[in-house]
Amino acid sequence: MVALQEAGRADLPVLESYLRAMTAETEAATGDALPVNMAAITASFDEGVHWFLFTDEAGTHFGCCHMQSVFNYWRAEKRFYLGGLYFTPDHRGRGYLSHIVAALRAWAAEHGGVQIYCHIHAKNALSTRAFAKAGFALVDYQLHVLHWGD
Repeated sequence: MVALQEAGRADLPVLESYLRAMTAETEAATGDALPVNMAAITASFDEGVHWFLFTDEAGTHFGCCHMQSVFNYWRAEKRFYLGGLYFTPDHRGRGYLSHIVAALRAWAAEHGGVQIYCHIHAKNALSTRAFAKAGFALVDYQLHVLHWGD
């Protein structure tokens, strides 16, 4: 059985290795360069971001993600944004995502959440299918970004 472990600052080296691997894969697949800013990730622990590590049946870490709460004022409910989800290549295709999503859903519910949402790159059909299989629904919204700076 796979397990979800909330990560702390002591886990930053492990998180960094997964995030660097994820960004390298993303850049290779999409051409989008995504630098890993460890100072920002370290600071995120004080800003309400919850980081998680995943372990397999043997107790080996195989990935990570983060969750951050967002309050929906129209519906007066708390939602959680899921980001930075990464599985090592040798742990993909084993059905682990459904178990991780179930654990994240339970964690979010314990913390007052009613929804988890994420974004997936348009070119990432494999993840889109995996998230659909894990219970996520594709909604009729587009992501619009206002970006400034480097």
